[in-house]
Amino acid sequence: MLKNIVMALWLLIYSHAGNAGQVNELTEKIDHHLQQYVKTEGFRGAVLVARAGKTLFKAAYGNADDSKNIANTTDKKFLIGSLTKSFIAVTVMTLVEEGKLALHAPLVNYIPQLKKSLAKDLTLHLLLKHQSGLVPHLERIVDFEEKDISPAEILTIINSSELAFKPASQYQYANLNYHLAAIAIENVTGKSYGQVLQEKIFSPLKMSNSGVERLSYIPKNRAKGYRKGFFGVNRDENIVSYALGSGDIYSTVDDLFAREQALYGTQLLSEKANSSFFHRQVKPMAIMVMAFELKSISGLTASKIKGH
Repeated sequence: MLKNIVMALWLLIYSHAGNAGQVNELTEKIDHHLQQYVKTEGFRGAVLVARAGKTLFKAAYGNADDSKNIANTTDKKFLIGSLTKSFIAVTVMTLVEEGKLALHAPLVNYIPQLKKSLAKDLTLHLLLKHQSGLVPHLERIVDFEEKDISPAEILTIINSSELAFKPASQYQYANLNYHLAAIAIENVTGKSYGQVLQEKIFSPLKMSNSGVERLSYIPKNRAKGYRKGFFGVNRDENIVSYALGSGDIYSTVDDLFAREQALYGTQLLSEKANSSFFHRQVKPMAIMVMAFELKSISGLTASKIKGH
């Protein structure tokens, strides 16, 4: 559903020019489109639409907490799921520019505890572009317990798995790639990856409503998670420590917009490093590059942050 919403909003924005009348028409169409998703798909959340660095539309839909009948607002914090991966990719690149990591060096240089049969031929570059050969998800290796687990415990779980295919031979989206990238960040900095994110991204961009969540730390003003299923809408919350580096960040639409703006400048990374995110390196129609996706829409190339 999220992919469909993003695609439809992108096309609406592209089809409208910038005078005041057309902007008003556009915002009405955006709201109408989202209201339809509320009715038909049970969509709930906050939405910010911008063009040329300016916010055109911002609104919230549905409840943040059904049990207390608390409505969503545009300043609500949400777990952002796999959008987390793009933060990891940016952080890795900042450390590459500082000389603390190298994209094409053996991964074992940064994670010596990774077992040899997995570590052979692996690099951060292969992790970030999902060509490592690792199995996709921890759920395929272990049953989750409702508790916070450490990066060391996650590494132990990963070490109990085997490669699904030879590294660099094909593409397969995998959360394990970003678990290992987060562990590499922690190992070379001596800090939690949440601390590194704070230093490299959140603080410089004044993203004061973003951070890393754990069962032991759920931020105030955070919307609860829900999923529409066959038997109606149910609570749906991840045990986020199992999503290390792949789905454990919370944020707001304004904070995400600040980060989006920074990606297209040089606040976070040099122009050369930024180009790494949007350079086509693998062949599917939808091309994953450093946690971003390139798609062709109506003859144009659109870049977007990948999250699912």
